[in-house]
Amino acid sequence: MVSSSGVVPDFPWIYPYAEDPSGDPRYDDDPQRSLIRPLVEISLVGNEPLEQKIPAIVDSGSEHTLIAPWVGQAIGLDARDSHRSCVIGMGGDNIEARFVHAHVRLHPPDGSIDDYFEWETEVGIATRSRATWSAVLGQIGFFDQFTISMHRSARALAVEAWEVFDQRFGRLVEEAQDRRRRFKI
Repeated sequence: MVSSSGVVPDFPWIYPYAEDPSGDPRYDDDPQRSLIRPLVEISLVGNEPLEQKIPAIVDSGSEHTLIAPWVGQAIGLDARDSHRSCVIGMGGDNIEARFVHAHVRLHPPDGSIDDYFEWETEVGIATRSRATWSAVLGQIGFFDQFTISMHRSARALAVEAWEVFDQRFGRLVEEAQDRRRRFKI
C-alpha cells in the first residue's frame, strides 16, 4: 500500500456514520431513530483513474469488494475481461459479479481527491445493481488490508494499519499463506 505522497498515513482515520439516503422510514415505533451506515470515501484506478470520490459502504458480512457497473466503465474496466465470476446475494437479489484487478484509493475523512492510501486488489463488477451504494468494501479487498473498528453507538468507523490488530491482541504463532502473521486458534 502506498499513499499519494509515498508516506505512511497518520492512522487512525475516523469516519462518521452517514444517514441512509433512501429516506425510507424504517422504524415506525421510533421516529427519532435513523438508519445509519458505516461509510468511507474511495476512488478507483483501472485502465483510467476515477476522478471523483464515491461513498462506499463498509460491509463486514460481504466476502467481496464490489463496484457498480458504472464505476467499472468509468475506470476503463470491462467485466467481460474478468478472470472469474460468481453469483452472490446482494440487496435481496442474486447478481453476477465478474472479478478484475483494480487499485482502490481510500481517502481520509475531509481529505481532498489528492490525499489517499492506495492498494491493488480484486474487485467484483456487478453485472447489474440496484444497491444504494456504488461500492461495497468487504472481507477481500478491504478488511484484509486494515484493522477496522465499527461502533454503532459512537456512530463511527476507524481505519488503522493492518498490524494494529496483532499489536493490540497478542500472541503471534503462525503465518498465513500471504506471509502475514496470524494467530493459531
